[in-house]
Amino acid sequence: VEILKKPVVNGKLLEGDRYKHWISPQQIKKASLKTTFEKVCKHLKQWEWGDEEMVDYMAAFIMLYPFHKFMNYRPWLYLLGGSQSGKTTLIESFIMPLYSNLVMKMDKSTAHSTAQEIGNTAIIPIFDEFEKFRRLEEILELFKMTSSKGGGVKKSGTPGKEPLRFEIKQMPFFASIYTPTSIKGDFAQDNRTLIFKLSKNKKERQAPKIFTEDECKELRGNIISSVIENWNAISSTVKSIEQQKENIVKSLGNKITSRTVNNFCYTLALIHIAREGKDKTLKATVPEWSYDDIQRDDGDRVLTDILHARINYEGKEHLIVDLMYSAIEENNEEDKQILRKNGITPANSKGEQIIAFDSKQIKKTLFKQDDYYSKLHIGDVLERLPGAKKNQNTHFGQGDTRRSTQVPFSVIKEVARGGGVSDVRDLAEKQESTKEQKAQHTESPQKAKQKESTLINDPLKHYKVSVEYITTKEQTVSAFAELLTTNKPIALDIETYSKDKGYGDKGGLDPYLSEIRLVQCYSGGEKIYVFDLQKVTLKDFPKEFWKRQLVCHNALFELQHLRHKGIHPKKVDCTLLIAHTLSGKTIKWGMSLKKLCEKALKINLSKEQQVSNWSVETLSKEQIEYASIDALVTFKLFEKIEPFLKKKEKALSYETKKDAQHSLTKMKLSGLYINRNKHQSLMDQWKQEQEESESKIKDILGEINPNSSKQLNVWLKENMDKQTLAKWKKTKTGKLQTSQDVLKLYKDQIPWFKDHERFKGAGKNFSTYGEGLLKQINPITGRLHSDVFLAGTVTGRLSSAKPNCQNFPKDKSFREIFEAPKGKTLVLADYSQMELRVASLISQDKTMLKAYENGIDLHKKTASFVAGVSETEVTKEQRQQAKAINFGFLFGQKAQGFVNYARDKYGVVMSLKEAENAQRKFFQTYKGLKAWQEKIKKEVVKNLKVQTPLGFVRYFEKGTNQWSLENEALNLPVQGGAAESILKALKHIEEKLDWKKAQIINCIHDEIIIESDDDYVEEAGKILEEGMMQGFLDVFPKGCTRDLVEVGKGKNWQEAK
Repeated sequence: VEILKKPVVNGKLLEGDRYKHWISPQQIKKASLKTTFEKVCKHLKQWEWGDEEMVDYMAAFIMLYPFHKFMNYRPWLYLLGGSQSGKTTLIESFIMPLYSNLVMKMDKSTAHSTAQEIGNTAIIPIFDEFEKFRRLEEILELFKMTSSKGGGVKKSGTPGKEPLRFEIKQMPFFASIYTPTSIKGDFAQDNRTLIFKLSKNKKERQAPKIFTEDECKELRGNIISSVIENWNAISSTVKSIEQQKENIVKSLGNKITSRTVNNFCYTLALIHIAREGKDKTLKATVPEWSYDDIQRDDGDRVLTDILHARINYEGKEHLIVDLMYSAIEENNEEDKQILRKNGITPANSKGEQIIAFDSKQIKKTLFKQDDYYSKLHIGDVLERLPGAKKNQNTHFGQGDTRRSTQVPFSVIKEVARGGGVSDVRDLAEKQESTKEQKAQHTESPQKAKQKESTLINDPLKHYKVSVEYITTKEQTVSAFAELLTTNKPIALDIETYSKDKGYGDKGGLDPYLSEIRLVQCYSGGEKIYVFDLQKVTLKDFPKEFWKRQLVCHNALFELQHLRHKGIHPKKVDCTLLIAHTLSGKTIKWGMSLKKLCEKALKINLSKEQQVSNWSVETLSKEQIEYASIDALVTFKLFEKIEPFLKKKEKALSYETKKDAQHSLTKMKLSGLYINRNKHQSLMDQWKQEQEESESKIKDILGEINPNSSKQLNVWLKENMDKQTLAKWKKTKTGKLQTSQDVLKLYKDQIPWFKDHERFKGAGKNFSTYGEGLLKQINPITGRLHSDVFLAGTVTGRLSSAKPNCQNFPKDKSFREIFEAPKGKTLVLADYSQMELRVASLISQDKTMLKAYENGIDLHKKTASFVAGVSETEVTKEQRQQAKAINFGFLFGQKAQGFVNYARDKYGVVMSLKEAENAQRKFFQTYKGLKAWQEKIKKEVVKNLKVQTPLGFVRYFEKGTNQWSLENEALNLPVQGGAAESILKALKHIEEKLDWKKAQIINCIHDEIIIESDDDYVEEAGKILEEGMMQGFLDVFPKGCTRDLVEVGKGKNWQEAK
């Protein structure tokens, strides 16, 4: 057959006398290279690859197998993958059947036996799990391609006789779980090595298809035919690639040599020809995943596992990473001794803090029960870390000097931040930070007294102002004649009291349960006016007054009470919001009027009268003066800090929050209506679920209290194996922790876990959203009126309390209890994928921006890249996984932490390797986002601040740990931009909505809910959609609004959703 006379000689595989036929002429039928290539790629996509591009390269290598003897300098092919990655299945179910007799799987071979089997032949050897071989270095040395002919030579034989000579020109296929480095010739950095990586298969993914013998014959024939037919084109393309090698080497720097290009030329040529039409530009580049970073991955993983390891010493459990920090930063000798016993010691090398690792001892102690790690493996991979030095003499104690791998402590800290240990360290640092902050805010009595002596204790005397107590209509007219003569803003404050003692403390704060007793006003003159509303009324106040610029501290409080009384002031500034905007701190951090007066005005503001009885017929002089001083200092505080808004370029951020006050005031007063019958049914359901779960737990454990950690400890200690108990998280007193987060780690070993999870969940729902919610219902309106805060978060997002509407369960049955009363309908709108949209605009990631411009669901787009399918083929499960991937890596999750994040928040179960694969593909897809993240992380470390699109800035103290800085840098601009858009939207909606027919009743992150008259629903929906779109454009004028806002309606929250 003429076709076989080209590169393949008569279908014979082996040269010389020893040969086998691996293909017959009858099998060869003309086939398209492109179609054949697609078939191979499609089959390979059944596995989880570390990079989408790997599929093309692996397909090209497989198709070029029969022709490898005609190509010089072929690279060594590496396939990495841990247990359950499908690595062996790929070899045994596809490659070997496809090229029967052309490939040979070799188990536990020696260099000599390998040479005899394949020397002077074209057989391709496949070494599976090769790192376990006893003569590893000999095997690798055999395939060192050092000669100009691209092959090695092996000589062996009986002494006294002429040695046998075996030429080795093959492309060996090494299937392994890691890449060794401590091999003669620096094997892992060999510039002829191409490394592929498989991740653990997802559980929902079906097992790869097994090819039948006939299917293998057909595909094999198609491959031979298509490659031979295109051999001239491949050869000419190879020459084109070779012409570009100088530019490639120059662009990649010292990562590769010029000879590397030859290793990939045939593969690149085949891919280019097969993919022509999709990508007509010849990209003569070596894939980044084939070198450099891949070499370091395993080092990071091993080091992360070491840092995560827990050891018991004298009855106390220790985390290795904590011991390291303690040993180096606190010079703790006891912790150093514990580390040394486990093969780890801190040291100093030429002025640099390092950690030395004895891989042999680490294997004996930390990884004794772990078959994955060998001492060779541990040492090899640690050497890949930046700055690591191998075979160093290190002092481990008196008379104990060992050969070890030394790693800079700075590198360890970097890996700790990126490998999941950051969760442990960050928690400890947060706890320590909280202690420091408490210490700062908890002064000693002596220091407090000393500080008080330097403050102004009598503001009235200091500012030389008097108080005029207004009790008649005539006095009121005279007072306002004076107040309105000035163009300055007027400070306003109120004092309230509960209508009924039965309402308790909240009575004085709730507009529906309280009355306003005093209104205090000050505009910078010589008098503060205090109006007693038991003597005069708000109707006596001139309308002109409510049109003037007013200033309050925590203006939402005053606005809610005034609006409830039918008063609607338009221009109201808030010193709390100004302080929040200028400092970047929340209301929890010294934003009270008392604290701000101390800091800005050096005034000691007494609050003794705050809890006095404001309902008495005759108020005391102390009460009146106390009330007046609040108005005085609010005015003085505004004068002092307001100018800094323009100086610091923060006016726009402040105005955005200020404008949202009016709509939030109305929202607070409107409240949420609850169907009591549905709520009671839901409570009964939770109670029943809790009782049933408790009964099932007792069937397994006997008469036990599921809430008793002590009783659960007894069962765990009696039933869990020693290895598990050793790793189990413990309390400070040494008891096993029994929180759901800890139990979840061992759920497969705990037969009662699911029932216990249901028991705890139902119990929490019943107490928090059952009885707890009932207590929050207003006795006057029968509705929920949540307190809303504009300065409650560092990102600018709204927060709420009593109840916390921002954190309501997403359960459908729970949302159904929030209904529209008869004659009303709920209209709901939310921003679609708001945080991702904001990220796309801030980072200017072209892929993300284009997706939104074309109306593409970004979750589906990510899923298609990660799963290797088209967007139309993306399943519901794949989209859910992509949702976790998008939000997790958008906000700086590392692979280790992402595994827990995806599972707990989205119900997506992924292995660490799958998470690493997803992370890699995410940033390969959204390169602009990655570039922005790297840039802003550097900026925040340098400048100790980060800001939102409208200029709200969060500042950080010197010494703030880098992980926290970088985390905030990724969060604040995105979440802040989304928050600013919703606040702008609230302003537009408030201005256009007919509040007699419709009211905003809730705002949760990116969602706004309106309760509308049935005949006003369409208009309300239109105002809602347009307002939210305009709010977005106010912050992002060039933003794409296609599919931005989704509007729904219904008789309950779930139906509208």
